[in-house]
Amino acid sequence: KSTDGCGQWRQVLLPVPGGTVITSLVIDPRTPSIVYAAYTTYTNSGMNNGGVFKSIDSGETWITVQHGLSDTEGVVALVIDPSAPARIFAATPQGVFRSTDAAASWTPINSGLTSLNVWSVSIDRTGSLLRAATAAGLFEYQVAASAPSGTVPVIEYFYAAFDHYFITSNPDEIRK
Repeated sequence: KSTDGCGQWRQVLLPVPGGTVITSLVIDPRTPSIVYAAYTTYTNSGMNNGGVFKSIDSGETWITVQHGLSDTEGVVALVIDPSAPARIFAATPQGVFRSTDAAASWTPINSGLTSLNVWSVSIDRTGSLLRAATAAGLFEYQVAASAPSGTVPVIEYFYAAFDHYFITSNPDEIRK
């Protein structure tokens, strides 16, 4: 862990058994002290199990957040929805899992996936489009419809030559 822009580092220990690999780290964009770590444990026969750890104190202490992930062979990637950081997605060899409660519980969302062997996940900046990279290709999943933004400023123009009114919320048109 570095707290000075990578000038110095110190080791932070996670409570993991031998053969465990941390496969992904993600930081809550609204609360940077919340960190999630995905892991997979390997044995002589390959992947054995895995899951997710959560820290609420910048990685000083960790808890296991496995409810709903207990049967996975491992978690290979995580992504946090930037528009709703309590919504987290996990890529696993058993498909994509979603948490809507900051990793307290997980549910699979595999509708439409032709391969459950998911290698990576990403989400667009609006939080509406999730992409999953699988052994069968790239899949897109509409997570949520874009929410209306509430109120926006508008301005009304009048063009006397046509006796016509024009209303716009486009910032480029308003500046003209």
